[in-house]
Amino acid sequence: MHASRQTGPSLTLRPTGPGDEDFLRSLFFEAKAEELADAAGGEALDTLVALQYDARARHYAAAYPGAVDQVVELDGQPAGRILVLERDRDLLVVDLGVRAAARGRGVASHAVAHWAALADRRGVPMLLHVSFGNPAAEVYRHLGFTEVGVDQGGLVMRRPAARNDEAALG
Repeated sequence: MHASRQTGPSLTLRPTGPGDEDFLRSLFFEAKAEELADAAGGEALDTLVALQYDARARHYAAAYPGAVDQVVELDGQPAGRILVLERDRDLLVVDLGVRAAARGRGVASHAVAHWAALADRRGVPMLLHVSFGNPAAEVYRHLGFTEVGVDQGGLVMRRPAARNDEAALG
């Protein structure tokens, strides 16, 4: 008799494509519906969130041209999204979202770790913004980010690049 080994979830990153639009909208809607539940309901909420999604997509395209947009898959199903802008001096995590049902399963950690490895190879830090009260701040701290400032609505966090000898080992 062979003992079965239990392995963790299968996590992969892949580029977003036209077929991901419904997933990206639903991910955004899920996050915004939690925030706006008291402000509106039903059709009004759907319309408000759709307008916000479209405005955000236009803003990201204009403000972060060339950003890398990826879907994080958990066991072959879309579970999250990360949008990263590679700049000369750093890597900026523009957006990171995880479906509520997939939270706590390593989706965000996997996505950030992937980009942290690239930042370390390049010898540059990573930056991100997290809203006040968002429990993801603890995940980011665990991944080596520290608070370096406050802006409207949240914390600015930074993860320094590993020293060259550390990056070579990883």
